[in-house]
Amino acid sequence: MQTLNRELLKHNIETRMEADLASGRVGGAAISVRQNGESAYRACFGTTAVGGTAPVTDRTVFRMASMTKPVTVIGALILAEEGKLSLDAPIEAYLPEFRELRLGRLDADGNILDVGPVTIKPTVRHLLTHSSGIGCGELDVRQSAAKTYKDRATLSASVDFYARARLAFEPGTAQAYSGIGGFDVLGKIMEDVSGEDLETFLRRRIFEPCDMEDTTFLPTDEQWARMIAMHDYARGLPTNAPTVAGCVFESYPAEHFLGGGGLVSTLEDYVHFSDMLLDGGVWRGRRIVSEASIVEMRTPQLSAAVQPGYKRWGLGVRVIVGEGYRVLPVGAYGWSGAYGTHFWVDPVNRITAIYLKNSRFDNGSGARTSYHFEEDVHSARSV
Repeated sequence: MQTLNRELLKHNIETRMEADLASGRVGGAAISVRQNGESAYRACFGTTAVGGTAPVTDRTVFRMASMTKPVTVIGALILAEEGKLSLDAPIEAYLPEFRELRLGRLDADGNILDVGPVTIKPTVRHLLTHSSGIGCGELDVRQSAAKTYKDRATLSASVDFYARARLAFEPGTAQAYSGIGGFDVLGKIMEDVSGEDLETFLRRRIFEPCDMEDTTFLPTDEQWARMIAMHDYARGLPTNAPTVAGCVFESYPAEHFLGGGGLVSTLEDYVHFSDMLLDGGVWRGRRIVSEASIVEMRTPQLSAAVQPGYKRWGLGVRVIVGEGYRVLPVGAYGWSGAYGTHFWVDPVNRITAIYLKNSRFDNGSGARTSYHFEEDVHSARSV
């Protein structure tokens, strides 16, 4: 195990943040790095709005976007342990409307063509590994352009939409990121087998036992008041980007419990969640999920033929599988969010690292800030 040099870690992060804040490319951020369950570095930077004076704090609320996915996965694994769902069961076993799925493709003019019925039934595991063909790629962009407000209003309505939509490929034969569709289908299955809506189930089984007081799909008025503004950077200047009232993620109402992107949280809350993952499913002596399920979550699920390169999907998380990715070790796992949030767990060196911001500039899984954060932590490890 390589120990973090805390002085060097502090220097790396603060030097980087000073430049990012001065340039306006970051408006506000919250950062935590922990090793062996102890804080190696933690700080908040900037303000909650461009031109504002309120500082970012541990209690600032962030839109987590796709960092919702690992939380939803833990909920699914809890249900699997209880025998209420099987990861390898076909989706249609829980949602009969998915029995007659069909494949589609786009022609040269962007028109949707019907290819025929699927021959491989998509499973729950396919949803968790972005290999279901549901809600992904340019085909999904084209099909989702026809979504109405009604289609976005609730989880059930969204699932009905995806049951009618075409799949991009035969399940299990390829992988493509499903930002919304796959995890909406998963969330609906979880609701049906648990007998609770996704907010209630995740709160009862994860948020409350992990002391995640500010993590929710449904922010209160007080939590909305602590929400960081959406940052942007255009024409060389920082600005506050507009957001849709009552919506955590884009134009999806908060009441649509987006299992793939609808949670808000705080730095403190996500520290609890990340430490629970590192400690094999336990938070402060409370067993949330089995260690075997955590191992399954962080185990690469797809073959090199389906997903070549240095990373592969575990269950809802990116897992580093190749030495070629020089800033994270093999076995590290985590994910990012569309608004620039980023985290990983390094079980070899017992590190958890979280970077939270909300921005439409330099965002998503390829954000420069995310990679730089990985560099800053990596270069602070003792050799």
